[in-house]
Amino acid sequence: MHTSFTPARRAATAVLATGIALGGLVAVDSAADAAPRPTVSVSKTSNLNPNGEWLTVSGKGFSGKNFGIYVGLAQDNKYGPTKQNSFGETKWLKPNEIRGGKFTTRIKVKAVSGKINCKVNRCSIRTLSAHGVPDRTQDTKTPVSFRAF
Repeated sequence: MHTSFTPARRAATAVLATGIALGGLVAVDSAADAAPRPTVSVSKTSNLNPNGEWLTVSGKGFSGKNFGIYVGLAQDNKYGPTKQNSFGETKWLKPNEIRGGKFTTRIKVKAVSGKINCKVNRCSIRTLSAHGVPDRTQDTKTPVSFRAF
């Protein structure tokens, strides 16, 4: 059986063969790989007051593009970036509130709020691109837990 190779297929085969000859590792560089991944710190993540507690949320490595980001408490098993019923409290940070890729904000969280119940379900402080922008590079998840009533 004879298979004809297009110039693009020949080039890809040559690159793969070279990679194998040089130790079997072929790295692909992309802008996404080079971009810093956002990180978040939360002032307290366990033994939270179920009736309400203020948390300080700080982030770095955020782009501040488009419409900014949301920071909020979400029920993990309901979470979806466009599912409003997966969130309790949220705060919208506009692009001008993210300076040099960094932000600090406060949010009050409760174990039961709206359609979420963190007494019996796992919940997290989440960040995500605001207003349905499909950019998932701004998503983070920091698990939190509440003390018993």
